[in-house]
Amino acid sequence: MLATFQGVIEHGQIRWIGIAPPEGARVVVVAPDYPSVEEQEARLTAISDEEWRRPFDDMIALARNSPPPEVDIDAVSSQALVDLAHEVRADAMERGDASRR
Repeated sequence: MLATFQGVIEHGQIRWIGIAPPEGARVVVVAPDYPSVEEQEARLTAISDEEWRRPFDDMIALARNSPPPEVDIDAVSSQALVDLAHEVRADAMERGDASRR
């Protein structure tokens, strides 16, 4: 199941706004690089429901039209996922793409 939750990142922690994910949920955080909590909150307040849902609808459509994944995510170790995240971050930093931090 794919669900979305709003929150802000403050001192390295996520502070959920409204409903939080259920206990034991796996969470993927997608966060633009906003320097302050106030800017994060202002962005969430300003975003329309349509704009909020669009990237998720696009992702669902892409997943439905794509071949099945090559790897079962449940079979990948936590360390392998951490290593992959660091690799992607390092590649983004090399390209100077600060939005991918």
